[in-house]
Amino acid sequence: MSTNQVKTSGAIPSLWPGLSGEDAEGPYLEGAMCASCGTVILGLRSICPQCWAQGSMQQLKLGRTGTVYTRTVIHQAPEGFEAPYTAGMVDLGEGIRVFAHLEAGAARPEIGDTVELEIVPLRKAKDGSPLSGPRYRKLN
Repeated sequence: MSTNQVKTSGAIPSLWPGLSGEDAEGPYLEGAMCASCGTVILGLRSICPQCWAQGSMQQLKLGRTGTVYTRTVIHQAPEGFEAPYTAGMVDLGEGIRVFAHLEAGAARPEIGDTVELEIVPLRKAKDGSPLSGPRYRKLN
């Protein structure tokens, strides 16, 4: 885990429960791989969305690093998000592309940059409490 990473395990509720986790190697996204056809997906399912094999999806920790495919700055944010913020598509080493928040400001990753996952406060709930979620930052 990098020294600049904000550690939120257990301290701040997740914006997307079940999407991310953290272990000794740092944060990761919850995914699955089909034992029958090798399809990799974000999230956990009991049936493979490619070959329809039942019970073939095996848990996979993915997305610790990736490459920025494209990015944009969001100026009109949904309720609870603070605008502007940066979001984009990140190609993960496991072979899938995910939409994700990206670090903003001077450290904002550019297209083609290698990025690493961190779990940070991303949004405020209706009661004003913070909710955490996955964000990618430029790998030094």
